[in-house]
Amino acid sequence: MAATPGGYSISKVGSACAGSGKPINVGDDIVTALVEDDESMHRVDFLADAWAQGARPDANLIFHGFWRREAPAHDAPRAGLVDAESMIDLFDQLASATEQRGLVLRYVLTLILVRKKALVYEGSRDGAMLVRRRGDALPAERGGEGPDFIEVADPGMDDDAIAEAIDQVGQVLEGEDA
Repeated sequence: MAATPGGYSISKVGSACAGSGKPINVGDDIVTALVEDDESMHRVDFLADAWAQGARPDANLIFHGFWRREAPAHDAPRAGLVDAESMIDLFDQLASATEQRGLVLRYVLTLILVRKKALVYEGSRDGAMLVRRRGDALPAERGGEGPDFIEVADPGMDDDAIAEAIDQVGQVLEGEDA
């Protein structure tokens, strides 16, 4: 595992379940939790059975969200660790984030999802980016019948910090540049 300058730990799927200690084998259903400690944000992997039985990350860690997937070969390329649907799920889980790091993660994830065309950028209002899910109708405020726009708080980052964070979050979620 390598830490980037911004404190995001980049790692492949772990070799053992964080909850049960059982080995994680190729093809196992796993749940990956995105957590943060005092120094970095990183992933913690669980076998899906252990997660279903209540195994969770250490309570001293800040829990940001999770996604499910099948464990790849340990020597497999890291491309595509998280699909767009799982990223949307993580985006939804981060809606209640109040810590700065969670706000930054949601903002950067929004930019990635707009680029992947899973979300549509609709402008800004009161310091928040307005987006909607691709396929949703426009909301009433724009003459449609769809749900309200999703407001994503701007964490106050400059362009260089945003670019660096996009690269780092892309590495955590996708295993490559976003």
